[in-house]
Amino acid sequence: MTGGSTAPRTGNSTRPRACDVPEIRAELAAWLAEEGAAHWGRSFVGLGTAGLPREYSADPYGSAAALAHRAAMGLRAAEMYYVAADLTELAVAAGRKLPAYRLHHHELPAECGLLVWEVPCSVYEVGPLRVPVRAVSWSPHGPGTEVIHWGLTDERVSEQERLSDTPANHLRAQLPALERIASSFLPYGRLPHWLAATEWEDSRGHQWHAGVERTLMATWLLMGQTLTRESPAQAPRSALRRIRRHDPTTPTSIRYVQLRHATSDPQPPPVPDRRRNYHHRWLVRGHWRNQWLPSRQGHRPVWVSPHVRGPLGAPLLGGERVNVLRR
Repeated sequence: MTGGSTAPRTGNSTRPRACDVPEIRAELAAWLAEEGAAHWGRSFVGLGTAGLPREYSADPYGSAAALAHRAAMGLRAAEMYYVAADLTELAVAAGRKLPAYRLHHHELPAECGLLVWEVPCSVYEVGPLRVPVRAVSWSPHGPGTEVIHWGLTDERVSEQERLSDTPANHLRAQLPALERIASSFLPYGRLPHWLAATEWEDSRGHQWHAGVERTLMATWLLMGQTLTRESPAQAPRSALRRIRRHDPTTPTSIRYVQLRHATSDPQPPPVPDRRRNYHHRWLVRGHWRNQWLPSRQGHRPVWVSPHVRGPLGAPLLGGERVNVLRR
């Protein structure tokens, strides 16, 4: 099987659309089953023990084979999601403010999933190398979920060419559209290490890694709220034959997730508080609120969008804000 990106090109790089994700998934799962173990094994050995997680360093090839197998199985069973740019930007900002939160299994949108952000959610940084993180996949693993961070092969190869000043078009022809950047593990019922001790990010220098997981968890939480909406998208007819060649049973539909834009003021008139008599309105920034859920006997963060509080018609503290658009 020969890899290679089939997503449409934008400028000098590849930017997948929602309708491209089914073919990207089918191609990637097939490549992992056939060639992923050997390719990742060579990569793991090349990194050396200092550059590998402890659980991979003892047996790089065996660890790579197990990871590739789990990834392929997870992708074949995955629900597919494409997150619009506006929701991605909100998830990135909300993820930075994410409070201490213990993930529960039933709060994932699907047991196995592939989620592609329309715009990058973070940038993988190792030395001079910079590769945007554009997708994640997840599947059950032990007492939690295993998450793989993916970048576009075209962007990764272009960056390598920039740094080495050597053409590497042969890699584009050999690899699928997505390339693994890193793997991580999100435990159920326990705090991820970067939420339990935020100094980890600075001490390890892996802010981008924690940023991806913050954005992913924020995306999952936002997808469970009414401020987002899902609509179906389908692989184009021209791609169906190629998808069926990889796997005749693979689904070809995807969920396109975006913010639900209100057509009118979403804020209802404030309920009078008899204990206080407000004479002004004020802006409330977007923030997380811990909401008690009897079903889990615990709290879950709920995102509260920016809004105006105070009596209807009262003057706005700080004056009215005017947005000026310049071309």
